[in-house]
Amino acid sequence: MAQHVPILMDTIVELQKIKMPTVDILWAKKQYKPIDNDHNFSLNVNYGGQSPRYGTRNMVFNTEVDPKSTRLTFTPNIMYVGSSVSDTDLRTIYKDGVQLINEMDKRHNDCNTGLTWGLAYELFAPAGYTTKETELSASKITLDNILSDVQTEISIEDVPGVTGRIGSFASIIKPSGAGHTYGGFSSANKMWQSHVYHNDGFIAIDSTNYTTYCADAPSDNVDLVTTMSTTAKWNMENIDNWLEAIQQGAGFDLLICCPPRIYASIGRYLHASDFGSQDNPLEDLGVDASFKHPAFNAVFYADPLAGMVWPNTLWAYDPELLYLACVEEVCPLIYEWERLPGSTTVVFAKEIYLALVCVNRRSTGALHGVTA
Repeated sequence: MAQHVPILMDTIVELQKIKMPTVDILWAKKQYKPIDNDHNFSLNVNYGGQSPRYGTRNMVFNTEVDPKSTRLTFTPNIMYVGSSVSDTDLRTIYKDGVQLINEMDKRHNDCNTGLTWGLAYELFAPAGYTTKETELSASKITLDNILSDVQTEISIEDVPGVTGRIGSFASIIKPSGAGHTYGGFSSANKMWQSHVYHNDGFIAIDSTNYTTYCADAPSDNVDLVTTMSTTAKWNMENIDNWLEAIQQGAGFDLLICCPPRIYASIGRYLHASDFGSQDNPLEDLGVDASFKHPAFNAVFYADPLAGMVWPNTLWAYDPELLYLACVEEVCPLIYEWERLPGSTTVVFAKEIYLALVCVNRRSTGALHGVTA
């Protein structure tokens, strides 16, 4: 069996029943990083620059150093899937070579499907890298209970009790109302604050009103947005003001992840009824449909899974700055079909060791409270 694994397990993502564009994008843009002796990613981030000065014709140059840099620390975590078959079944049911290959192919496909669903959900999990009672039941997230319109019969098992999850948009792109740290760097620093607004009145979510929108944030994930409070139909002026705030002084290549109905509504407004026939800026990343804002360096696309978990939120990010950081050599790591010593069982497993990280939170934003 082992010789067939490289052929059957080439990809991480097997898309079934539903498109998962954000997984496609982030997996295509993943970056491999080494981990340190504490099993963390330590990433250096530089910001700012050397201040210019006015001078005179006769002067001594001031050459003081103000590097404005910091080191961020992120902890990757492991998600895996596995399958097994008994020696008895191998010698009876699957003894025919073609039948065995078909069965292995099915199991590989099931593993990929489960891992895809698990990763895709975690990217939009409301609680992000912490737990939340409405998600969990005995360390298990049953996706059928959350994604009620999808036939999955998949659960994420052995969910860590406090920290230890991969991370999500919600846990990264959040306001700095009460004050928190991310990557070990305080959100009190202006350059480390995401652009988070509420659409109803275009209100910046900050220290003056964060209790309205972050009232149920867990103590280990301060400032997490947990409620929409109110909603209002999307407003192009609000979206333009939001994008302008993110783009000021920067050359970000923004992607705007939308619930499908809002994506369709904005698309008809910007491109009339034929917006689907426009050039697709994300086609090379496996995304079927997207369109670019005519005035900003921002590409809108629809994600059905995001729409289920966050039906009233637009997410803005640059995939070069918010990305899946994968541990070198082990993302994915495939344990080929192998007999367990002293047993009658042959097992297979596939592991990913990674974290969703952001190295420039000024490049991110969320517009909450949006309806179509």
